[in-house]
Amino acid sequence: VLQAFMPLGTQGGHALAAAYSDEIIENDGHWTAAPTQRILAENPLVHEALGDSILQEREECQFVKAHAMQWLKTNYWKLPQLATIKLVAHWLPGYDFFGCLLRVLVVIGCLTGIRSMVVRFCLGLLVIDSLSIAATYEDFHRFIVAVYPILYLLAAIGALRFARWSGDLLARQAGDAESHQPPYSY
Repeated sequence: VLQAFMPLGTQGGHALAAAYSDEIIENDGHWTAAPTQRILAENPLVHEALGDSILQEREECQFVKAHAMQWLKTNYWKLPQLATIKLVAHWLPGYDFFGCLLRVLVVIGCLTGIRSMVVRFCLGLLVIDSLSIAATYEDFHRFIVAVYPILYLLAAIGALRFARWSGDLLARQAGDAESHQPPYSY
């Protein structure tokens, strides 16, 4: 249909300008359509001369992609900062209590269950997810929805380990308290 090799389709090419721009840095790593809209508005001849909508979309995509590649060439030194900003935007929940609790339990689950093949597999999937976000963009926590089942599993492991640890601690304290009480006298 596109008569060109475009594994991400035309929307993926349009998104490259949003993923690699000064605007995404200013927007704390979150996607915005502003870069693509700005590029196309500054160059109306790109899409005015074309009549066919598929051809127009393909040409716009290639033009925006070229602009993103130019930004990468001139701003390559911003890439570590950009990837970090995207990952912070992806993983930090903001000020939501349950989001924070979920992430704390996930960390506990990962740390206490690292010997488990299931936990290591889940961690591998989360690393792949993080790499894809660092390479593309975050869209106001929309892309974390895909890994919620993994996060819930790891959080459940963390909650169970925390409950077991708390129960052992309380039992130990109860045992110590009983051993230090004087015998009852009547």
